Amino acid sequence: MGKIITYKNQGGGVFSQIQFDSGERVLVSISTPKMTVKIFKLLWGKIPTSTIFTMSLDQATNIFLKKEAWGKQGIILDKIVGTIKDSESISNMKDKLNQLVASKQTI
Repeated sequence: MGKIITYKNQGGGVFSQIQFDSGERVLVSISTPKMTVKIFKLLWGKIPTSTIFTMSLDQATNIFLKKEAWGKQGIILDKIVGTIKDSESISNMKDKLNQLVASKQTI
């Protein structure tokens, strides 16, 4: 089971750092000005080395929220973290997210 290392869903940033069972760490970041959700692979648990998953905020809203909760980035972060935190590895996390995007169903 994955472990949430950091979590902030209000104020100046909306992000979470997660460590998977494999020891790999990712940073989930929601950028309101750029309207994107990005997941970065972290080196030594601190330095983002590469973007491993990206989706628009609109796409994330359609997948992770019901229409009545649109516009609430903190809730999107909650849903994404809840979906990926139990992944065994980055590869497993990417598979889960790609399946959600392909199915276009709201969770």
